[in-house]
Amino acid sequence: MPRNHKKNFTGRYNLKYTNENLSLAVNAVKRKQLTLRKASEQYGIPRTTLKRKVSGTHTRSYGGQKVLNELEETNLCEGLLLCAKWGFPMTRKDLRLLIKSYLDKIGRSEKRFKNNLPGTDFVKNFLKRHPELSERFGENIKRARANITKEVINSFFDNLSQSLENVSPCSIVNYDETNFTDDPKKQKIITKRGSKHPENILDASKTSISVMIAGNAEGELLPPYIVYKAENLYPTWTENGPQGTRYNRSKSGWFDERIFDDWFHSLALPFLKKKPSPRVLIGDNLSSHVSISVINACIEHDIKFILLPPNTTHICQPLDVAFFGPLKRKWREILLTWKISNRGVVPKSEFPMLLKSTIDALQSKSTNLIAGFSACGICPLNRLQVLKKLPDSES
Repeated sequence: MPRNHKKNFTGRYNLKYTNENLSLAVNAVKRKQLTLRKASEQYGIPRTTLKRKVSGTHTRSYGGQKVLNELEETNLCEGLLLCAKWGFPMTRKDLRLLIKSYLDKIGRSEKRFKNNLPGTDFVKNFLKRHPELSERFGENIKRARANITKEVINSFFDNLSQSLENVSPCSIVNYDETNFTDDPKKQKIITKRGSKHPENILDASKTSISVMIAGNAEGELLPPYIVYKAENLYPTWTENGPQGTRYNRSKSGWFDERIFDDWFHSLALPFLKKKPSPRVLIGDNLSSHVSISVINACIEHDIKFILLPPNTTHICQPLDVAFFGPLKRKWREILLTWKISNRGVVPKSEFPMLLKSTIDALQSKSTNLIAGFSACGICPLNRLQVLKKLPDSES
């Protein structure tokens, strides 16, 4: 339970003057309308206090100081409201982790927090200081829902039409994280008739490497962002890949807040800054990736995040609809060719070269991207492209 602090109404807490009177007294002394002594007597403010305020040697409020200054708290508050507007409002735990990541990033060590993680008291008081924020019970939408209703799609496209107003196709970017596995899948082989379990000797494993792919509605593909599952990143793992590729690593091999922040600032933001404003990023499941720096950059550069409805990526996400299929088929072809000549798992030093060969061999990548945006009804805007794919579209 959060502590309920009771003020001690003795000593300096028992002030006999208001901040308004203090401001009037300071202004009167600075304008030389009153002396320190006269202002102290007229407004009932101790002369030493008034002297410090006039000279500017004691500008902070009395008592314990806040961890975040006024500007930082204002930016954080605006970021929380923006996240809620985007459709992924944060919980108290999300807010605590967000502040921890911010303090860690700027190199500030807060002794009042354990490992820079704020406690529940901090969140409670932060919400009190900002009445424009409130906690509400959110409506949970089941991601395992099998059927997608027309109401969900229509609601999404109603919001999408507003968000894409006056947005150029080159400024609409879809991003998604995908895995490149070390398994070329089963191949048809010629064997003796009647063989129940024909075997093909070919090294394969369940290991995979995570890659962020992004492209816009005009068919431009951003450089890929590769994330290895490792503690360290070695130079040989970053050679011979597609031009402009960025590399990183994590313990899980997946994107986290730190890596998504780096992808956004190193690849997505430079690309979007060259495009006309306003700008849009379309993706899925952003709540675990967002950071304060990403939010501030979106505000500064007029970038909106649009989240796809749950369980609709197979019909609403351009990359899933028309790009990843041909890309993965080409990957399996190149992977199979490599495994015929080599043994074991694909080493990380070979992966960038194989990925480059895969993307270069995909001749229709630009056409596939444009077709994906069209098939998803995003560009040009046409909700019927998605509605006709629903099971009850005919009825």
